Amino acid sequence: MRLPAGASFAIGLGPVFWLLIAEIYPLRIRGAAMSVVSMANWAANFVVTVSFLTLLNAIGGVGVFFLYGFLTLVALAYFWRKVPETKCRSLQQIERDLTPAGH
Repeated sequence: MRLPAGASFAIGLGPVFWLLIAEIYPLRIRGAAMSVVSMANWAANFVVTVSFLTLLNAIGGVGVFFLYGFLTLVALAYFWRKVPETKCRSLQQIERDLTPAGH
């Protein structure tokens, strides 16, 4: 039995974004920050959706998926270096580690 792509995404990487944004912002700004980041996420989804057919016509199917694959690798490298590990850490520990000294 083969799962549809949406189902695979929903039980795989799909929830990671929502979990991450719920953990990395300090409690005092979490609601507002999650609103802004959610809007940015939907805006990025919109850009991908609107640009897909244009890119498909310009560089072909293989080119589009190589482009998206390259952008995914760039994003993975960024997240690997910049996004902190939150496993087995309390929200207070994460907030303390992410708050710049003197704030």
